[in-house]
Amino acid sequence: MTFKIIGVALAVSLACGVAMADDQPSLEDVVAQLQAMQQRIDALEGQLEVAKSISAPASPSTDDIRAIIQEQMAAAPGTVPAWLDNLTFAGKIRLRHEWRGKEESAAGVAGTAGDERNRFRYLLVFGFEKAMTEELTVGFELASGDWDNTVRGGTPTSSNETMGDSFFKDPIFINRVYMVYKPSNVEGLTVTAGKFKNTFDTVKAGHLWDSDVTPEGVLVRYDVGGCETVQPWVQAAYLIVTENTTAAAPKDDSDIMALQVGAKGNVADGVTATGAATYYHFSDFEDTTLNSNGPPTGFTTPTNFKVIELAGEVGFNAVDLPCSVFADWAHNMDQEPAPGSNDCAWKA
Repeated sequence: MTFKIIGVALAVSLACGVAMADDQPSLEDVVAQLQAMQQRIDALEGQLEVAKSISAPASPSTDDIRAIIQEQMAAAPGTVPAWLDNLTFAGKIRLRHEWRGKEESAAGVAGTAGDERNRFRYLLVFGFEKAMTEELTVGFELASGDWDNTVRGGTPTSSNETMGDSFFKDPIFINRVYMVYKPSNVEGLTVTAGKFKNTFDTVKAGHLWDSDVTPEGVLVRYDVGGCETVQPWVQAAYLIVTENTTAAAPKDDSDIMALQVGAKGNVADGVTATGAATYYHFSDFEDTTLNSNGPPTGFTTPTNFKVIELAGEVGFNAVDLPCSVFADWAHNMDQEPAPGSNDCAWKA
């Protein structure tokens, strides 16, 4: 720095010597000019150091960026809406082609024109479930379904929609809407109300219940704890089938009372067994529409059923494929069967 000052001083002295005859600056003027020039040089050197420091910044690594983001999110937890907490979505989409051959009539005569059928179908299900508290959960599910199967619309036994209706907009139905209450002071107890998933077909036999049916009412279930290899349960339900009190000629509501006791456990390595006994009390079913074509045959008089069902299943793996063997037997204990009819049914 001293050499810079000396060089500048010599240059200024020469310049002053040439112009001395005209201006003749004083020594104080020369010193002031030198000081001003030195301040300018210092400022330029400072700016040069700053430029060097930012000209080639070091690139942060992926871990550094992730750490910064996590730090920012932890510092601002309110950036995610609170209503998204404990909220889960679920759904499914299925496309398929269906072919049916000729059907036979009740007399065993082969069908004629129109019995063979080809159609494309789809299924759409979408819903959500949210834990409102540690004890209360709510949820709903929407599903597709054929509109023209009944006067009311839709069918309780299928969520498939048939394509080929002149491109009309297809309907969406409420498939489930429910609340589930699990009191913290009674472990294993569950109370479900609304329109919910059916849990009485324990072996998935589709014998008394179609897998797509979502009953309506109240269900109370208790899973017995404390067992390592066996999980017993007991459940009871009041299911509303038809509400008749608002009809032109009010009648008693059609309903079902159900009680089930069952258990599932491991009987060997890779082998499970499930068994359940269920009692159903069907009341006032004389005018109930239970299928897609109107009141079922035989429901023209006041009708009650008292059905007991026994079901069992053994599950195992065969060549790394899950397999099961099941049996389901049902018996109506309400009255003696009429001549030519039966009061028992079984499926295996």
